Amino acid sequence: MKKLGLFIAGLFVMAFAAQNVNAQSGAQASASANATATVVQVISITKSADLDFGTFASGLTAGTISMETDGQRYVTEGVVALPTNPGNPATFTAYGEAGQEYFITLPADHYVILTSSSSSETMDITGFYHNANGAFGGSDTETFKVGGVLNVNALQAAGLYTGTFDVIVTLQ
Repeated sequence: MKKLGLFIAGLFVMAFAAQNVNAQSGAQASASANATATVVQVISITKSADLDFGTFASGLTAGTISMETDGQRYVTEGVVALPTNPGNPATFTAYGEAGQEYFITLPADHYVILTSSSSSETMDITGFYHNANGAFGGSDTETFKVGGVLNVNALQAAGLYTGTFDVIVTLQ
């Protein structure tokens, strides 16, 4: 009888252990997921033409000369545009991936200073603008132009004035 009791107790322990194993496997579940990543082409930019306000004369009053993205020049106040050099907007080409969108950052007003090569005279540029559409349509390049407004002092000293500015393209 003692053996029968040990046998029944053994069966009871095995049944209880089996139920614990079943209970543990029902408390856990798993699922699989895919991991993906998309690497886009790095955006870049090149310059093919500098911003040139052309040849002009300064009068008795200060004024401005603007170079538009379509190549047109406009003057105000004491500035007279001369036909010997009509100037041109800066030209850039942005490279990316078809379908990518980007935005352009241009310098702030009065940030870019042009300095005379023969004296300490300066002029500054305000109102930079561009004609880029900000997206690489069906192509991986977009060529765009940058213009601006040059502030000319009254009786500005004659000479060649130069300065530099950055155009930044950033993916959206």
